[in-house]
Amino acid sequence: MLGGMLLILTGRALRLGARFQGWEMVDDLPAAEVQAFARMFPDQWSANRVLASIGFPREHQPGWAGGLSAVDWWSEVFRQLAAGKVVNGRRRLLDAARREFSGAPIFASFEAAEEGAGPRRAIGQRHSLRAHEIGASAVGIAAKGRRMAGLPVPYPNDKFVPRPAVEEAAVRALADVARGSQGLIVALTGMSGSGKTLSAQHVANDPRVREKFPDGVWWLDARDFPSATSCQAEVFRVLGELPPDSIASFKPVLQERLTELRCLIVLDNLVSEELIGALDVVGRDGAILVTTTDREIVPYGAVLCEVQNFDLDGSYQLLSEYSRSESTVLTQDAAKVVGQCGGLPLALAICGAMVGSGHGWGEVASLLESADLGALKQRFRGYPNYSLLAALEIGVGVLAADDRAAFGDLVVFAGCGPVPVVAAWRVWSRRGLSELQSLTMIRNLSRRSLLTYRNEDATFALHELLYQYLLSSAGEELPQLHAHLAQTYLRDWGGLDAALPSAQNGDEYGLTHLAFHLEHAGLDETLHRLLALEVPVRSASTTNRWFAVLEEAGWSHHYLADIDRAWRCARRATDRATEPEELASSRALEMHYALVTSSVVGIAVNVPTPLLSALVQRGVWSFATAWAYCGMVADPLARARALAALARLPAPPGIDRALLFTHASVAAAAVNEATDRAWAFSALIPCVPAEDRPTLFEAAMAATGGRRRSPVWLLARLARHVPYLVRHELLTVARSEDALATDISALVLASRWLPELRSPLRARIAELRNPHWRMCLLLSMLSGASGPERSLLLADAQSLAVELNASVDKTGAAVRATGAADGLTGLLDALLSDRGDNELRLDALRTLLAELPKDDQPDVIDTVVTAVRRRGPAVNTALARLALSLLPAADRPALTHEIIGEDTDVNALCTLAPFLPHRHLARAVDLACRLTSKTRRGRALDQLAPHLPVDLLRHALQAVLDLDTPAQRAEALVRLAPHLTAPGRQQAFAAASEVDDPDTRVDILADLVTCLPSASLSAIADAVPPGTSPLAQVTIFSALTVRARGPLQENITTQLLDAARAVPLSTLNSWGELRVVG
Repeated sequence: MLGGMLLILTGRALRLGARFQGWEMVDDLPAAEVQAFARMFPDQWSANRVLASIGFPREHQPGWAGGLSAVDWWSEVFRQLAAGKVVNGRRRLLDAARREFSGAPIFASFEAAEEGAGPRRAIGQRHSLRAHEIGASAVGIAAKGRRMAGLPVPYPNDKFVPRPAVEEAAVRALADVARGSQGLIVALTGMSGSGKTLSAQHVANDPRVREKFPDGVWWLDARDFPSATSCQAEVFRVLGELPPDSIASFKPVLQERLTELRCLIVLDNLVSEELIGALDVVGRDGAILVTTTDREIVPYGAVLCEVQNFDLDGSYQLLSEYSRSESTVLTQDAAKVVGQCGGLPLALAICGAMVGSGHGWGEVASLLESADLGALKQRFRGYPNYSLLAALEIGVGVLAADDRAAFGDLVVFAGCGPVPVVAAWRVWSRRGLSELQSLTMIRNLSRRSLLTYRNEDATFALHELLYQYLLSSAGEELPQLHAHLAQTYLRDWGGLDAALPSAQNGDEYGLTHLAFHLEHAGLDETLHRLLALEVPVRSASTTNRWFAVLEEAGWSHHYLADIDRAWRCARRATDRATEPEELASSRALEMHYALVTSSVVGIAVNVPTPLLSALVQRGVWSFATAWAYCGMVADPLARARALAALARLPAPPGIDRALLFTHASVAAAAVNEATDRAWAFSALIPCVPAEDRPTLFEAAMAATGGRRRSPVWLLARLARHVPYLVRHELLTVARSEDALATDISALVLASRWLPELRSPLRARIAELRNPHWRMCLLLSMLSGASGPERSLLLADAQSLAVELNASVDKTGAAVRATGAADGLTGLLDALLSDRGDNELRLDALRTLLAELPKDDQPDVIDTVVTAVRRRGPAVNTALARLALSLLPAADRPALTHEIIGEDTDVNALCTLAPFLPHRHLARAVDLACRLTSKTRRGRALDQLAPHLPVDLLRHALQAVLDLDTPAQRAEALVRLAPHLTAPGRQQAFAAASEVDDPDTRVDILADLVTCLPSASLSAIADAVPPGTSPLAQVTIFSALTVRARGPLQENITTQLLDAARAVPLSTLNSWGELRVVG
C-alpha cells in the first residue's frame, strides 16, 4: 500500500491549520469587565453555561479558535452584546455572574458604576478591585462561617422509595464525623440502575446532615464536567472566588480555602479515582459523599454503603408508585412481576410504568414469563441480571407499532453520547413527525424509562444495553438511517457545492457527527468531497473549508477523527479494487490522507505518556484530541500505554469509554513481548468496570509465561483493584522462605490493601541481609500500622539506621532538642547524621516522610530543616533540596541564605534552582556558561532556563554569545531558545547558520525548528549546506515537513524522500523517527 512511501514522524510540536490571530481591542470596550469574565469563566464549558442562561446559545457564540485567549473571546462577546445580540444583554450577563459569585463584589461594582453609584471609570482604566481582592473577599465570608450559595442539592422525585438501612448508615457516618486531620469520604456503591443518586439526594437533604455542614452542601454531577480541573473550577465559583492562574495550584488553593469550612461536597456518578482525588480538598470538618458503580476507585479508608436491590416490601412500594396503584391491593400477578424483576429498581420502574400506561398486571407478568431469556443471553453475553433485560424486551415490545419503529430509529445515535432532540427530529422527519411531535415522543419514551431526557439542555441518552438491543435487530435499514440523517444536514446547508455553514450558523451535532454518519451510511464519495473543500484565506492561498469550520468552533479534534474515517474508507476501497483505475484512485486518496495525517502523527509518536496526561488535565489538548493522536501511534506498546493513561482520566460527556477500552485492549493484545503485554493488560484493569476486570486479569496472567518476578510485582500493583484475585498467590509468596528481596518489596506495597500479608512479611524482612533494604521496607510498612506494630517498626528501623553507621552525633543531639514527634527522634537522629551512605539515608528519610501520618509531619519537617540549617553551606545538596521542598514558599529565602556560600558550585546551584532567589540564579547562570564541557553546559542550562526571569534570560543570552566557537554559541542558544523572545530566537538561528561543520549545523537547526515562526522555515531549509550527510538531512527535513504547508511542504517532502533513499533501511528503522506505510 502506497508503494513503500515514507511518512516522517517527529515529536516536535505542531498546530494543525492556520493560527487564529484574535480580535483587536476597541477603545470603547469595558476592559475591566472583560478581564473579570475571562478570569471567572476561562473556558468554553463555563462560558457557554453562563451565556446560555441569558439566552445566548452556544451555536451563536464566537468560536474558541486555537491560540485565542479568554480575554479575546470575551471581548468579542461584549461586542456582540453591545450590538444587540441579546436584548439588554450586558445587564443580564452581570446579573447571571452575580448569581454565580455571590461572594465576589466585582460584578456588583460594575453595575453600581453604570447606575451612578460612584464616578464612572475612564475607558481603559484598571478596576480598583484586583483579582486577589475578589478572592480575599470570598474567603473572608467563608472564614466567618457564612453559608455559601450555589450548587443546590436536588430532591428525590415524587416516586422515591427510601432505603432506611443504607441511607441511615450514610447519614450517621456524615452527622457523627469526628474532628480529624482530613475530611471524611462516604461512598454509596451499587450496580447501574440501583438508585444510588436518589439515595444520595435523600441523604444530602437530611436535616441532620444540613445541620452538620452549615457552610454548604454542594451537589456536583461528574458527567457534567469534561475534566477534573473544570470540576475544581466549579467549587471556586461556589466560593465566589477566581480560580488561580496556574491549574497546578487549583487543588492546594482549594485545600487552603476549605480547611476551616464545615461543608459537604456530593459527587454523583463518579467513574474515576482522579476526579475524587482532585476534589479531596475539604478540611477536617468537611466531608465528601460520592455515588459510584465501582467501589475500587473509592479511596482507602472511606465509609462504604452498598445500595443493593430492593427487598420484597420495597419492591412492592416502588412498583405501586410507578403503576399508580395502592401496594395493599397488588394482585397475585403483581407479585409475579415483583419476583421476576429481582428487586432491581430500573426493571421495577419500567414494568410499573407499563401498568401506569394501561397494561394489566397479568399482561406484564405474562410478557416477562414469555421473554426469550435464551435469546437475550445470546445477545447480551456476560450481563449478570437478565430480569432487567426481560423488562427492556417487554418495555419496547408493548409500544404502539409507530412508536416502536420510531424508537428503533434511535439506533442511529449509538456511540454518539447525549443527542439533541432536534437531531432525533431530523431522523423522524421521514415519518412525518414535526419538531414538537418529536419532543413529545422523547418525553413519552422517557416516562417509560426507555431513555433519559435532560430538560435543561434538551438532550437525551439511551442506556448502553438499549443501544445493544436496538443494534441487534436493526438489519439492513441502519445504513439508510445514517444516510437520511447526513443528507438532511447537507440539504439544509445548501449542499457541498454551496460550501458549508459557519460555526455560528451551523448545528453543533451536525458539524461534529456528519462524517460519522457518512461513513456508516457507506457514502464514501461524499465524505471525500467534504474533506476536499477549500476556501481562500489570502490572495494566493487556501485552507481546508471543513477544518476552518471546525476550528472556528474550537472542535479541531473532530477534524482529526474525520480524516481517520476517510482514510479507513480509502483503505477499504483499495482492498476492494479490481480495476487499475480504481486502484490508482484509492491509493491516491490514501496518500492524500497520509500526508495530512503525518503532521499530526509526529506529535503523538514522541509524546511521553505522563506528558499526554498533563496536556489533557491542563486543558492544552481535549480528551478527544488526545484519543485521536493515540490512535495514530503505530507501535502497539506505546499505543497501549497512551490509551491506558487516557482511560485513567475523567472523560467528558459524549466520550464512549467502552470503545476507548476496546481500543486499548486491542493494542495490549498486539504487544509482542510477553512481559510488556502482561503489564499493558494490567494497566487497563483499574480503568474498566468491575465486571470486566477478571477477563483482563486472565489475559495479563496468560502473558506472563511462567516468569516469577514480573507476576509478583504485577499482582502487587493490582492488589488495590482486584484483591480477591491476587490474595492467594501473594500470601503464598509471603509465606515462602525463598522469597527474593524484590518480591518482598512488592508485597509491602500490596499489604496496604491486603492486611493479612503484614505478619508473614515482617518475618521475611527480618531474614534479609542488607540492612538498608530492611530499614526502608520497615518504614514503608508504617502505612496502615498503628499501636504496638508502629512502635515495633520504628524501633527496628532505628536499630538498622545505627547498623548503617548513621549513629547519633552532635548534630543529632541538637536535632533532638527541636522536639520531633515521640518515637521518631532516635530514627531521625540516625538518618540526619553525617556518617554512612548519604544516598541510602536520604532514600530512607524520603520513605519515612511519605509514610508518616499528617499529624506527625510538622515536627519532623522542623527537625529536617533544623538539621540543614545547622550544617550551613556544607549541607548535602539533595538534603537541602528536600528541606526546601517541604517549606512554604515564604520561608525558603531565609534557608537558602544560610546554606548557599561563596564556594557553592554550579551543580548544587542548578539542583536548587527552583528555590533560588534572583542573585543566586544570576550566579548560577554565570557559572553554567563558563563550563567548557558542552554536555555539562547544556545540562546546566536545561535545569536553569525554566526558572529564569526575563532579565536573567537576557543575561544568559549575552553570556552564551561570549563563548569561544560558533558551535558552542549556537548549541547554548538553542538550549535557551524556548524561553527567549522572537529577536533572541532569530539570533540563535543566525548563530546556528555560522557553524562550519554541515552535520553539526543541521543537528542544531533541527532542534531550533519548533521555536521559530513559520515564515522562517524556508530559511532553515536553505541553510542546509552541501555535503550534509543523508541521515542528517533526514533529521532536519523530517522536522521541517511537519510544520511546513503548501508548496514548501511538498518541496521539503521531496528532499526528505530523496535523502531517505540514500540511508540504509536498517539505519532508518533504528533511528526511530520514520514509519513505513504499506
